[in-house]
Amino acid sequence: MAINIEQLISQLSVEEKISLLAGKSTWRTAEVERLGIPNIKVSDGPSGARGEIFGEGVPAAFLPSGVSLGATWDVELLRQMGELLAEETKSKSASVLLSPTICLHRNPLGGRNFEAYSEDPFLTGRLGTALVNGLQSRGIGEVSMNTIDDSVRRLLRLLEKAGRFEDPADHQEICLNTPEQSLKLRHAARSGIVMLKNENQSLPLRPSENIRKIAIMCPNAKRVVAGGGGSAYIKAPYWTSVFDSLSAKFDNEKTTIVHAIGAKVNRYLPTASSHICRDPDTNQGGGAVDWFVGHDHTSKPNCGLTVSLSDDLYYISFGDSPPETTAETNFCYRVRTILIPKTSGIHRLSLASIGKAAFFSNDEEVATEAGDFNESVTLFFTYGSNETVFSKELVAGREYSVRIEGHSHDRQLHADLIPRMRPMKDKFQGVRFGYEEHDETDLPTEAADVCNGCDAAVVVVGRDKEWETEGQEIPRWELPGDQTKLIEEVSRVCPRTIVVIQAGTPVKMEPWIHKVDSVLYTWYQGQELGNAAADVICGDSNPSGRLPVTFPRSIEHAPGVAAPQEPGADTSCLYAEGIHAGHRWWDFLGISPLFPLGFGLSYSVFEISEAKLSDQTLKLGDAAKVLC
Repeated sequence: MAINIEQLISQLSVEEKISLLAGKSTWRTAEVERLGIPNIKVSDGPSGARGEIFGEGVPAAFLPSGVSLGATWDVELLRQMGELLAEETKSKSASVLLSPTICLHRNPLGGRNFEAYSEDPFLTGRLGTALVNGLQSRGIGEVSMNTIDDSVRRLLRLLEKAGRFEDPADHQEICLNTPEQSLKLRHAARSGIVMLKNENQSLPLRPSENIRKIAIMCPNAKRVVAGGGGSAYIKAPYWTSVFDSLSAKFDNEKTTIVHAIGAKVNRYLPTASSHICRDPDTNQGGGAVDWFVGHDHTSKPNCGLTVSLSDDLYYISFGDSPPETTAETNFCYRVRTILIPKTSGIHRLSLASIGKAAFFSNDEEVATEAGDFNESVTLFFTYGSNETVFSKELVAGREYSVRIEGHSHDRQLHADLIPRMRPMKDKFQGVRFGYEEHDETDLPTEAADVCNGCDAAVVVVGRDKEWETEGQEIPRWELPGDQTKLIEEVSRVCPRTIVVIQAGTPVKMEPWIHKVDSVLYTWYQGQELGNAAADVICGDSNPSGRLPVTFPRSIEHAPGVAAPQEPGADTSCLYAEGIHAGHRWWDFLGISPLFPLGFGLSYSVFEISEAKLSDQTLKLGDAAKVLC
């Protein structure tokens, strides 16, 4: 279908041109019906094509994080990932993917470092170009903006390239989830795993060995820590964990697998999961969200949208409010679930929200959020409240009816309040139900007792999507909670201790790294995280990843931290290292890092001896062969 773009531009009014560039909604440009110009849909994001709904939408392939792909140093693999992402984007009826993140790692505490490939501009450029080439080879594009006519011209060309003039309809989002796709994701994930240490041939742990008992430690071993938070997080079609995948490798009668939590990792109380919460409508794990026009929760829900929460009790409405609500409409929502504790005692619960909210247990109000306009914190893309923590005595196995009622900011705000409303704040609604069972156990000591007598211990430590996310920096370089103590306690009783680190940036490893045999840095690996880690741990895949960033011995040595301008003032940080970013900073100061850019061990053993040069005298520009 031939489109005369210049003619369309000449027929557009200034207002229509602005509307095309301003966007119609969170994910769509505007259409101009009188000229037959359709809209175009975009999709987040850095780890896959999420689609329309944030959280509980149609599942999508969850790729390894950008830094993990950076650790592969594999240009061809990145092109293949671009092709995979293109098909995923099409499956969500979108034509543009908001990816890749090609910023450089300037500071090890960057909250979104995990999305970006590397600290090195050359490596970042090669990998980013490869992924974009893969995307564009399948018809998925990107848009650059300049003057208004040039910007409109680029947008119209994009519409033409994407075939939107021929097929302007919005098609239903689907989940691909093919076996071929899973194999590609598994290969990509394990290709990014970096082995930092392997003494005494502690790795691999081969199932063919005479291994009687293996301990798999820490909550991250059984939890799904697939990626960092914010725009990079996706609802995947399936999940894997290190514990499940590693246990499957040792599915035999001669090897016993044991587990202990070992340490608490969460920055906030863990979100109440589908394992202890039940949707009262479906009797399946999770909860339900009802919507109302107005601020009255006592009536029957009068919006057609009811959302089912299948993973945990965390919900954010991000551009997907019911059609009955508009920019001028007050509305409210109600989250319903049945909580069934596993233990008896004084449990800790928490509430966080965007806007006003109240928490009810068996119709008793036990916590509220004021929903004022105070300084925002880190939850919900920084639009949320602080976490309100409260305690309640609960009995194991008893059912507790829980509901959380929240509502929009008043759309008829007083004039003096409007300037205090952050952009988009009235567009978001969200709620988070945190829950922690009664437990007085010294977790690291308990874990050490479990490891006593084991032939090997795999300790899975790191951060998660609430420690590393957009809108904030990472608040601490050290491993959260008692994870350092856990490593030291386990290594004291089990000589063959293997530490697996799930994080998107370097963590503090001294002095504990000198007390363990092996260390694997697995980053955030998406939906195949468990299978990829198990493949490398068991020797089915040779660790081939290399560090895309420098790992410091001390956080004070890092660029952006060592500079006198850090941490800046008034929420701004001045980076003054100039061209000495990343590994150049350590070279510039003559500081030895813990691990340099490009470091990575493997299971391969080789030896070079009696090396000789083909020529003994060389001039500038001459070539010579090294003979062994």
